[in-house]
Amino acid sequence: MSVDKSALADPRSAETMPQLIRAAATVYGDDVAIIMKDGDVQSQSLTFAELDRQSAEIARGLIARGVGKGSRIGFIYGNSPTFALLLAAVARIGAIAVPISTLIKSNELVRVLRQSDVMGLFVQRSFLGNDYVERLCDALPELRQTADPDLRISKAPYLRWIVCSGPSLPPSFRDMHFVMDAAGTVDEALLLEIEAEVHPADQMVEIYTSGSMALPKGVKHNHGPVLFRTHYMRSMTMPKRGQEITVQLPMFWVGGLMMYLLPNWEVGAISVCTERTLSSSRIAMGSVLAADDIELIKQNRPYWGLGMSETLGPYSWGGCRAIRSVRRSTTLPSDTRCGLPTKRTGRSATAVPEKFRCAVMRSLRVSTRSNATRSSRRTVSITQATWASSRAAVFISSAVTAT
Repeated sequence: MSVDKSALADPRSAETMPQLIRAAATVYGDDVAIIMKDGDVQSQSLTFAELDRQSAEIARGLIARGVGKGSRIGFIYGNSPTFALLLAAVARIGAIAVPISTLIKSNELVRVLRQSDVMGLFVQRSFLGNDYVERLCDALPELRQTADPDLRISKAPYLRWIVCSGPSLPPSFRDMHFVMDAAGTVDEALLLEIEAEVHPADQMVEIYTSGSMALPKGVKHNHGPVLFRTHYMRSMTMPKRGQEITVQLPMFWVGGLMMYLLPNWEVGAISVCTERTLSSSRIAMGSVLAADDIELIKQNRPYWGLGMSETLGPYSWGGCRAIRSVRRSTTLPSDTRCGLPTKRTGRSATAVPEKFRCAVMRSLRVSTRSNATRSSRRTVSITQATWASSRAAVFISSAVTAT
C-alpha cells in the first residue's frame, strides 16, 4: 500500500490509526497527550512520543503472540493513559480493538466475550471499587478451576489468554510480561510494513452498545470512517494544542472516544482522565431541550445530542438556518441511510426498515411552548440520517433551540 506522505506529517490528514499515532508523535513530540488525575494529583501521564513508542512495543509483542490483521483483542479499562495505549497498540497493526464497558455485569460479559470472538483480553484489576478478575471468574468459572493460562473455555471458545496486572492473580491469568517479553523478537521494520498494510477500509474497533434498551450489540467501525469523524469532531469541539480537556464521558463508548480522545490526539490537546465520568441523559440523542437545559449548557455554539455506538457518536449541531429549513419542510433527503445492527449478530448493516424511517420522520418535530410573560419560543429536536462519506453511514442527532 502506498502511504500518503502528508498523512504521516499532519495528523489532520490521517486516514488510519497508525498514521494518526505516528503523525501526532512527529508533530507534538514531547507535549503531554493524556494524563490521569485523582483530584488535583496527577498519577500517570504520557506524551505523544511516548504513546507512539510504548504502543509500538505492545504492538510488537502482540505480533509475536500471533495477533495480526483481523484478530480481535478486548480490553476492560476505564478512562486512562493505558486505555489509549491499548487502543493504539491493537489498531496500529490492523487488529480489531474491542473496548468493553467497565459497567458490564458477569452474565453480559459472557455474551460479549463469546459474540465478539476475542482471542486475547487485557483487564484492569480494579476500577471504582470493582475487581474485574473476580468478575471474570464469576462469568467464566473455569478460570478458577484451571492452572493453565493457555485457555480453552467453551463459553468463550476463541479466548486464548487474559493479561492483567496486580497481586494474587489466578494461575489462569497472565501478566504484561507475556506480551512485553516477546516484543524484542519483532523489529521496527516489520512493524512499519504491517502498519503500511492497514487500510482505511479495514475494521478498527468494535464498540458494544450500553444494553440500556436491549442486549449489548457489537458495532463495527473502520479506520477511514473513524478518522473522518475525528477530523469532523475536531472542527466541532475545537480543542487547541496544549489545552487541558477533561474527558467527561467513558472512552469505551463513542462519547469519550469521539468527542474527546481522538480529536484531542489529532490537535495535540491534553486529555485529562478521571475515574468518574458523566452519566446524565439530559442531552441524550433525540432529546428536546428546554430553555433551562440550554441555560445549563452555557455554550456559545448550539449544542448537539450524544448519538449512539451504532452511529459513531455525536455528529452535528443546529442553528437558525436549520430551524428555518425545518419550518419550510419536514421531509428527509431521498438518500437517507443509517447503520443499524442486524438481529443475528448485532453488527452494523445499512438497510433501513420502513418502520425505522417512519420513526425518524416522527422524531423530526417542532414543539411550541409559550407563557404570559414571554413571546412564544420554539424548541426543535432534529434527528436526521444521512451519509457522512462514501464509506460511513452516520446518524445525526442535533438538539437546537431558537428564540
